[in-house]
Amino acid sequence: MLWQPSPERIQRSAMWRFMKRYASEFSLTSPSYRALHNYSVAHPGDFWLVLMDFYQVKVAGEREPAVTDLGFEHYGWFPNLTLNFAENLLLHGEADHPALVSLLESGDKRSYTYAQLRSAVAGLQTQLADCLQEDDVLACYMPNIAETVIAMLPRQAALCLPPPVPILGSMVW
Repeated sequence: MLWQPSPERIQRSAMWRFMKRYASEFSLTSPSYRALHNYSVAHPGDFWLVLMDFYQVKVAGEREPAVTDLGFEHYGWFPNLTLNFAENLLLHGEADHPALVSLLESGDKRSYTYAQLRSAVAGLQTQLADCLQEDDVLACYMPNIAETVIAMLPRQAALCLPPPVPILGSMVW
């Protein structure tokens, strides 16, 4: 194991709060990551419905069925449901809390609060709305920096890819 959080850090985590809240409903004998993972694999539909409720995921459409196909060939998750990734990502963060921290290769550190991130995303979305039409696709080749995250969040930005990262001599996307 490369790293394990301290017991105090575990008990401050959202995952811990989730496990404690649903331990009896999921019949977990003791709240642990392994027990939660095992339940999620054995009962994926129930697990993901409860997780959406816990994290107050904003969705549109019918939540049931949660899963219709567990294979890889067909998409079987929430077939009657849609969600806006950016909206959910930016929805719950408190305005003055850190939302995004970027550490550049130069060692410089850049931080965005939720208020700053919402403002940057809204500004970019406004600029893109002036030049993109309904079915347009925008592809971006961007470095691994905070602005790449900002660029992917407006709903018009369909695809933003960071450059490949060399890991152990290989190129990985």
